[in-house]
Amino acid sequence: MAIGFGDCCLPGLAERFSLIIAHYRPAESLGAIGSTKEFLIGLRKFAGIDPSRLARRTFERWRNSDKLPLPVAEAICRMYPALQREVLFSPTIEAFRKGVGEYIQAQARWAFARAHVSTARHRLAQLARQHYVDRGVTDGKHPLLCEHGWLLSKFVELREFDDFVSAHDASLPPPLVQRLPGGAGTFADTVAPRTVGSGAETRNNDEYRLTFARPTEHGLQLTFGPSKYLDYVNGLEVLAAEIADADLNGTLGHLPMRSALGDPFNLATRAAIAGVNVVLLTLNYRPPNTADVGDYFWIHVRATGAFEAQNVRHVVPAGSHGPSGVGFPDTVRDIPLWRTIMRELLQEVFGIEGAVIDTDDGSDPLDAPASRDLATALRNPQIARFYLTGLGLDPLTTKPEILAVGVLDMAALRRRTSARMVRGNFEGVMHPIKLTKDALREQALSEAIQPPMLPAGAAALLQAANLLDVILADFVTPPISHQVRRSR
Repeated sequence: MAIGFGDCCLPGLAERFSLIIAHYRPAESLGAIGSTKEFLIGLRKFAGIDPSRLARRTFERWRNSDKLPLPVAEAICRMYPALQREVLFSPTIEAFRKGVGEYIQAQARWAFARAHVSTARHRLAQLARQHYVDRGVTDGKHPLLCEHGWLLSKFVELREFDDFVSAHDASLPPPLVQRLPGGAGTFADTVAPRTVGSGAETRNNDEYRLTFARPTEHGLQLTFGPSKYLDYVNGLEVLAAEIADADLNGTLGHLPMRSALGDPFNLATRAAIAGVNVVLLTLNYRPPNTADVGDYFWIHVRATGAFEAQNVRHVVPAGSHGPSGVGFPDTVRDIPLWRTIMRELLQEVFGIEGAVIDTDDGSDPLDAPASRDLATALRNPQIARFYLTGLGLDPLTTKPEILAVGVLDMAALRRRTSARMVRGNFEGVMHPIKLTKDALREQALSEAIQPPMLPAGAAALLQAANLLDVILADFVTPPISHQVRRSR
């Protein structure tokens, strides 16, 4: 590729390349870039240049001449979303170094804020609630923000095919994506992938965003649309970092990103990916190394390395509502909440990684060899049943949180399968607690129990306590009309 009309002069180009590779995160589709070779591979892709026209010698010629074809420079900006165009095109190397230095400082600032969320999430959620004192019907003592009718007085049983959950059938407005001040780009580009304790990259998975929620005489009508996980990170998780940063710097009265969100109950404005939070009740369960068979519920103590909700207690299973594969392969099959609960139950509680399939061929993870026997057993209403109990918004992130209860008869399950519960997973450790209404409420509300309970978990536990008697009565004596349906 010859240098000619349209070239831009960038003094210190070799140093610019080195600083970009060292400090900026490439686009999610590229993966990690840590060498000149990997940089060239990504540049060929983003610039649309035939490899034979962008050989290593061409790259070296650019570096030595401090001149770069304008289309290539523009491609570098696309390769590195957090790299501001005005920084790359700085007229001097000194100005470029300054721009990179400001970006590094912004990275440190928001990483520190993210760490503050990890250690002070409970208190920050209480601060966030103060911005919504005139919204919703729940008082300041309830864990979540709720509209009238969102906390159910009667449960709704969740089935493999539900008519109260539907897919959004019209085009959705693009979700609100916030950019961090200080030239740091989006939250995902700048901070989020580097705060996972394991060092793993945060994946931009397909998810369902809640676009509409309406109370009905039979429960809730919920509508979901397609979304991407990093849109949620950049629109909702960033709100937690903003209030943490303000708490550290004494600027709680100035939260522009939270203000830009507007009414949190207007769900369609953002990537409101919903969490599904299940209070798991295991009947006739015998903990390891004991003969004490009884009824228990489970608490998950989440690890520091978890990306969301670090260093808190939570209910289990819990996870984002999403499809069974890449690209929404079967929305009719996947959109019922039952599917997400089953996926998280198999993965988090029984340790079956085959419950998640990252393909676009429409494969059903519940029919995968590792999952099939247990999934078949859990479809039996005398072994397992699941109940919707409510909905609310996390005050810190405004994330929709769906509340549910799952009931398993472990004695009946043991007669059908050899599957056994695990006591921990990559996100934390699970603990069984003797099942009583008082114990459910104590886990939800006690400030003496550490670490603190996640608001969504507390709300799910409170609803479980409120509806415990009727749920257990329904599980023990299911209606004759109850049928297990594997297809329509």
